[in-house]
Amino acid sequence: MSKTSHSVWSVAVFAPLRQSFDYRWEGPPPPDLVGQRVAVPFGRSQRLGIVVKALSQSSTERLKAIDATLDDGPLFDEHLLQLGRWAADYYQYPLGEVLQGMLPTLYRRRRPVPSFIEPRWCLTAAGRAVAADALKNAPRQAEILAVLAKGAATYTSFLGRGYSPAAAFSRLESKGWIESHLPEDAVPAPIEFQQGFDLNDAQRNALARVAEAEAKFSPVLLDGVTGSGKTEVYLQAARRAAIQGKQTIVLVPEIGLTDQMVRRFASHFGDALSVFHSGLSERERTRSWQRCRRGEIAVLLGTRSSIWVAAGALGLIIVDEEHDPSYKQQEGFRYSARDVAVMRAKLCDCPIILGSATPSLESLANVDDGKYELMALPDRIGSAALPSVEYVDIRGVNTRGGIGNALAAALADNLDSGKQSILFLNRRGYAPLSMCFSCGTVAQCDKCDAYLVVHKRIARLVCHHCERSIPLNGRPDCCADPDCRELGVGTERVEEALQALFPRARLLRIDRDTVTTAKQIETAFSAIREGAVDIILGTQMIAKGHDFPDVTLVGVIDADSRLFSLDFRAPERLAQLIVQVAGRAGRGQYPGKMIVQTLHPHHPLFEQLKRLDFAGFARNELAVRRKTSLPPFAAMLLIRAESQDRERPSRFLNAVRTKAFANVSGIASSAPLPAAIERKSGVYRNLIVMRSPSRHTLHRHMRESIDFIEGLAKQYRVRWFLDVDPVDVL
Repeated sequence: MSKTSHSVWSVAVFAPLRQSFDYRWEGPPPPDLVGQRVAVPFGRSQRLGIVVKALSQSSTERLKAIDATLDDGPLFDEHLLQLGRWAADYYQYPLGEVLQGMLPTLYRRRRPVPSFIEPRWCLTAAGRAVAADALKNAPRQAEILAVLAKGAATYTSFLGRGYSPAAAFSRLESKGWIESHLPEDAVPAPIEFQQGFDLNDAQRNALARVAEAEAKFSPVLLDGVTGSGKTEVYLQAARRAAIQGKQTIVLVPEIGLTDQMVRRFASHFGDALSVFHSGLSERERTRSWQRCRRGEIAVLLGTRSSIWVAAGALGLIIVDEEHDPSYKQQEGFRYSARDVAVMRAKLCDCPIILGSATPSLESLANVDDGKYELMALPDRIGSAALPSVEYVDIRGVNTRGGIGNALAAALADNLDSGKQSILFLNRRGYAPLSMCFSCGTVAQCDKCDAYLVVHKRIARLVCHHCERSIPLNGRPDCCADPDCRELGVGTERVEEALQALFPRARLLRIDRDTVTTAKQIETAFSAIREGAVDIILGTQMIAKGHDFPDVTLVGVIDADSRLFSLDFRAPERLAQLIVQVAGRAGRGQYPGKMIVQTLHPHHPLFEQLKRLDFAGFARNELAVRRKTSLPPFAAMLLIRAESQDRERPSRFLNAVRTKAFANVSGIASSAPLPAAIERKSGVYRNLIVMRSPSRHTLHRHMRESIDFIEGLAKQYRVRWFLDVDPVDVL
């Protein structure tokens, strides 16, 4: 070991390398650099990294010096560094890249990042002179002026008023009636709590259990039927934490759910709330991250990546819709935000609430094992009841754009009564197939093993995997006398049928073709809440979490797509989907109904869910999983490989299986399997599945084999990825 007169620091470099590197510090003795972002020489270039440890000496003979620190102090406190180390170890991913992914994008660049302070809005002289009745036809603008007449406020404080204030702010600014300015000091915003709803006994019990766990790790699974008031429990728990000077991180699975949750939390927390998700600009995300780190906010609300945000005084974590697969990152660093949230709560010694109407089987198994405490909300708030469910047999029925007679009649009745309806179909486009009835060919993507989807509005055939598209009438694989017809239905075709069936109805289609930005999502859901829509047609984006009190009918156009999937999680996903979609109906004062169109009305899963009994389904499914040694009763990981050569991925995976996992006691591995879409964007993809009743055994052996596997990948010239606790097996 060589000694040095300078301090030695271990740096996790932002690079795909599974080790840290030692550097020295030149000049006056530095402050503690652990957790700081630094620029270091690396090979012939310069890289960023995070200092992860102070060392008294190094085994490296000639240490290079740290070039510069880039911030005023550490970006990572002890708990966040621990979390990063745990995640790198558990998911077996390079620590430097894990830490890089925990930072906002602006901090991943080799330059200092300024402090972004949220501006405050106030009235101009012209705004103060506006007559009271000047905006009688613009009530939102009038409300903003009235609030600002009492004093300056941030834009965030207006988010909880049941509408998007962006357009009103823009118009008022363009008129010269309001202006923004930066405050001289960033100080924690005062919280003026609004009175919450009166809690029922079940809600009070759940809140009391969380309160008992203050300042200690205590996972609570809040199992509440749709409309049972889980959000009110979240609000009251976060409010209690804020009163004690603690911060709360609230996770939602996707951007489409943030608007509704932001409105609820903003009405209680105002400026003390900040939002963090990919729909914001880099500057906005960085500002939210900085505000949370400085302790200026009480609640940070956002999607998956919010779990990494630094918090000055974290006291509570809430994971809404904890069952949702969107919490699993599917590219690069493949982590589960829900599971990371549980570990973060453990490291910070704070309570965590995992909420869902359809809890994951993993969480229910943790309840059975005594790791989580179950708190149930078995009833809807007030007089609302769960909707009735009717499975309609459409075998031999001529549907119109996918809509059968029973569903059409129910829609007509709902329109006549002035109530809203939701139609769910998780398939966008006009039709999934275009077949030529002259030569029999089906339009296929020449880069993916997938059919091209008909998008009639833009007159193109589109691959939903690589986004390649061709003109609708420009198929090169067809005959000289084509007779191409669309087979099957997508949301665009259903919309066309609805327009013909109900020409006076106000329709709104919500899918990735019509709603692509956070602002469009917010606008769409505001229109629904304001009663400007009669029929909402959509994909997964409308299936969960939303509270639309005037929706009394939900129709599922095609419930059969997951019945015969090879993925062992398919029954769980379908059961969750049915219960979640049903939960959109009857949340107000009027009873709700769900109509499910199916070719298999007597399927056992449908029979079980006639009363929306997800708990009963979960008990049976857990018994099946236990008997077949599938998660949550076994640990699982996948190795995925890809190459432009069709044979290389399977040959590589065979080598991994036979050389790295052959005859390893307690670990079972599958033969190489093609991915659900084997060829995507011209790249062939295969995988192997490994299972073990012992998570420790499986992870330890993988950790010991990873260098060998990387050598094999170079030998076979493939890219490979490790997926720990996969949510999609194929």
